[in-house]
Amino acid sequence: QDDAEAVRWYRQAAEQGLAQAQFNLGGMYAEGRGVRQDLALAQEWYGKACQNGDQKACDNYQRLKAGY
Repeated sequence: QDDAEAVRWYRQAAEQGLAQAQFNLGGMYAEGRGVRQDLALAQEWYGKACQNGDQKACDNYQRLKAGY
């Protein structure tokens, strides 16, 4: 699997408001898969997914916000 290509697809869907893609993109940034690790961007994408109803994204957002 090509992580960089996955990031491209996730970003396209995430920008259209798809919560699952926003969650996945947050995970890629959190783990540094296919992109340089960026916890601020991970938190941003988790936050968007949370606003779109993804509870796991809300949990991850809160963890990052708390510095975990």
